[in-house]
Amino acid sequence: MYTVKSATTLSTLRTKMPMAQINTDVESDIKNTLHTVTIETFLEKIIPDIGAIDKKLQALTQDGKYNGTHWAGFPKKRPKKEKPLYKPLADISNAIVSTMTPQQVRTNIIYVDRHKTPPISLDKDMAAGRPDGTGAQPDADINALDKRMIALDQTLRQTRSVAKKNKEALKKRMEEKERLLDLYQLWWMCIHIVYEIKVKQTETQHYDAVLQLATYMRQVLTEQLDRRFVLGFVLLFDELTLVLYDRSGVTITDEAINIHQQPERFIRIVTGFSSMTPAQLGWDTTMQIYRPISNDIKPSYTIAHNFEGIHGTGRYNIHWVIDVEQQDDKVKKYVTVAIISAIRSAEICGRATVVYEVVKFDEKDNPQQTYALKRYWRPVWTDGSDPELYPFEGEIYDILDKGEKDELKHAILYHDIKINGQIDSTFKLIRNGWAAKRYERPDQPRPDKRAETDADAENRLDRCDIPEDAPVPDAKPKDRYTPIDRHHVNILMPMGREIKAFFSLLELAQCFRDFLGEHKYGHDKLILHRDISTGNLLIFQVWDGSAVGRLMDYDHAKKAKGKKPISSEIVNLDRKRNGVQTNLRDNLEKEADVDVLDRALKWFNRSSDAAHYIEDAAKFTGLVGNNASEDPLSVTDLGWDNIDKIHDWPDFSDRPPCTASPYYFWA
Repeated sequence: MYTVKSATTLSTLRTKMPMAQINTDVESDIKNTLHTVTIETFLEKIIPDIGAIDKKLQALTQDGKYNGTHWAGFPKKRPKKEKPLYKPLADISNAIVSTMTPQQVRTNIIYVDRHKTPPISLDKDMAAGRPDGTGAQPDADINALDKRMIALDQTLRQTRSVAKKNKEALKKRMEEKERLLDLYQLWWMCIHIVYEIKVKQTETQHYDAVLQLATYMRQVLTEQLDRRFVLGFVLLFDELTLVLYDRSGVTITDEAINIHQQPERFIRIVTGFSSMTPAQLGWDTTMQIYRPISNDIKPSYTIAHNFEGIHGTGRYNIHWVIDVEQQDDKVKKYVTVAIISAIRSAEICGRATVVYEVVKFDEKDNPQQTYALKRYWRPVWTDGSDPELYPFEGEIYDILDKGEKDELKHAILYHDIKINGQIDSTFKLIRNGWAAKRYERPDQPRPDKRAETDADAENRLDRCDIPEDAPVPDAKPKDRYTPIDRHHVNILMPMGREIKAFFSLLELAQCFRDFLGEHKYGHDKLILHRDISTGNLLIFQVWDGSAVGRLMDYDHAKKAKGKKPISSEIVNLDRKRNGVQTNLRDNLEKEADVDVLDRALKWFNRSSDAAHYIEDAAKFTGLVGNNASEDPLSVTDLGWDNIDKIHDWPDFSDRPPCTASPYYFWA
């Protein structure tokens, strides 16, 4: 079982278990979703070619960065540890970027070796994973800081030698180092790409490295709510594999390039990353950070740690300005008040739903109404499935809300999110329509105990959060997964409150009546919710102050093609009707109309249960006794006359199992 590096401090005792859980989640996600494309396809579809690669290689050769066969600083023989590879890779990558003109650089990417220090999270309780390296946009000039830190360390060594005589000088030097370390901090929020380095070039090591990199990519998506996908690479000594992590799965190149023997391709990749726009690198350009004190709006990666003092309180306290397309195709900005749910934001091959409480940006100082903005990646079935069976959640709301007043509708508006005028689709926009093949996992199982030779790398034997008897995943999973295209969507809805926040028992009872009525109405329209839970039962206040219960979150719903009989027994009603009548005659000395029998049999499969229910209803309404009428019980007598007589039910016999949470599910 592979593991991920954690910061080795006392504070990690509380973060090791979350990191172990991340390991498990990624292993589960990647198990059946890893696919491959050719290196040519990956470069053509994803990474731009800025040209003049030969001239850049010539400039790097003249500068001593490449000697014709080898990049400077890299060991020529395979080292036993990973450490000798960390700094050379970052230095050479930065040297390659320096050959680009200002016009060619569209995103400022600096390659940083921080294998000993994990990037800083907005949430102080976030698991402290530390990738081998990143391409990031830090606030400070890293190279200048390196020079200052080296000079300061030399001064500190000299100062310590005379510390007994000059303690004040030593104190000042230490304070200066602390200030430099603050500038050195690298935040997850400003990371553009991530990479992982290994020494061995075995197939199993390659698979483990991809899994480990995917864990860091997952953490990028957890930290960066404005991230759509993540790019990165794995380097096994001198062989580089490109990786794409999006909501339809993980894709890697089927062949690695040798960075020493194929320097042109290495230059093509590094310069290509820097020539990409933020949107091409996976950033969601429809949302940006809003800082109330500064009263400005900026992309999150450009302000790094300057979030005006909210660090340590978590990503739930960041204010985002989000573009929402209106019905007239114009765009209106909404600012988030809070995050209602982001627990699945890093989900791969899933909806990755995030729900915000928002107000209109132009009303932020005096909001007239709050809304719930739901953003997720909806599946778009391209495997031959009937699209009418899996309608978009917004289309289901159109069916349910037909004829309703505006204040009673589930959704105010919905639309596919567009990036630079194109629908944000994993297949068409992100992958540019490539055809991927399923990755065949190594035949040999990975050892269940493994210790790295590098003290800075992960070491299973030293990890107290992973049991020694933890099972090793099967080398060849039995099930197969076909990637599904997904579209990024916005749904703007009225803001409700959870059912547990009811004001009175009367309100609770009335809202449950509404829930049941809506569920039945959905069935009448051939719609099955498939994710009913207390988290999806909301209470809304309407214009007159009254409360209305609404069943929400139909993103897992399915629409049936037609109806079928409830069961073969219901088709043959005569026998059951006779059974109910016999029970009523024996127990109540009364009979009931056929409509009463049919309604009771619709709710209870057994004749005896249906009869007992009718008996209880008759006693409750005072229809039995010495002064009771001798006429048969009617639906009007029992108060059932407003309940439709239905013997057909939506046919969902071909529905697949729902993958939603059994407890609550905003996603």
